[in-house]
Amino acid sequence: MIDYSEDRRRLNWKVGLTAIAVSLLLHQAVFFALDLIGAFDEPAAENKMEITLREEPPRQVPQKKADEDRKPEPPQTPPAPTPRPRRTQPTPQPPQPPVPDNTPAPEEEALPIPTAPTIAMSPDPLPPTPPKLQTRLNWGAFERTMGETATADRIAYRDSLMDKRGGSFQFGKMSAKVQKALNDHRSWVAGAPQEPPGTKSATFRQYLDATHEQIHTLFADSFLPSLISLGAAHPLNDFSLVTLVEFQILENGIINEVHVLRTSGQAVFDAGAVDSLYRASPFLPPPESILSYDRRVYFRWGFYRNQRKCGTFNATGYILTGPAAAPVPIPEDRYSIIDG
Repeated sequence: MIDYSEDRRRLNWKVGLTAIAVSLLLHQAVFFALDLIGAFDEPAAENKMEITLREEPPRQVPQKKADEDRKPEPPQTPPAPTPRPRRTQPTPQPPQPPVPDNTPAPEEEALPIPTAPTIAMSPDPLPPTPPKLQTRLNWGAFERTMGETATADRIAYRDSLMDKRGGSFQFGKMSAKVQKALNDHRSWVAGAPQEPPGTKSATFRQYLDATHEQIHTLFADSFLPSLISLGAAHPLNDFSLVTLVEFQILENGIINEVHVLRTSGQAVFDAGAVDSLYRASPFLPPPESILSYDRRVYFRWGFYRNQRKCGTFNATGYILTGPAAAPVPIPEDRYSIIDG
């Protein structure tokens, strides 16, 4: 009969050792897992649970007396891992109340209260003057905007200007005085002894301005607008036209005579300037201080087709102390022509 007791004992011994090794490996894995969990866990101590595993001794297997003399070596237990120190958060300190400053504050100086200025108002203040609308329109633009009504208004305006001149100016029928002025180119000023205006320049300027107001009404406001109806291509609407005249004003304010010193090349334009002078007369009696030796006032005046028109910057006054000794050629026109 076969005795299996020896093989069974060996088998039981191997099974026991295997169980112990597996148990140790499981313990090692559990400790490693707990260590990882503790590294990511909250640092609060109250939420931690400390787990301690107790190793159980291996169960003793009964052996026969033959094996009593041979005792197996106890298995070597690996050292337990040292647990990491747990991180603790510092306990927040309650905020301390600020220490009151008992230093007395400096007294502030009282500032004076500003008072509104008193504005004297009239019992009935005048309303503000509305701004003036500045417009510059020619008849062409006006007719394109307003149509046939504008054409009729332009014709009526032209007729009113002609009436203002004392009748329609017939360019082909000049008066004897105008025709004489166009043919006489002598100068009373050139070559004559003269008195510098000196302190009389202000008086001369005032009389020049008063004379210009009457001339401007006839030449710039009446004669020049009457040329618009002739068309832009007409020779009288050439903006380079200029006429230089010289005339005398007697001490009673009446024009004595007009001479055309330099013609514009258009006899009708020259005649319009001369005719405007004669129609503007009489003027105010000139002051005694600006009268020449023959009790007259002498002017040399430029009349332009462009925007200079008959402005005072085109005129010069003279005080003669004697007549011219001999005829003197007329100098070149000193006024520049501005193309309008």
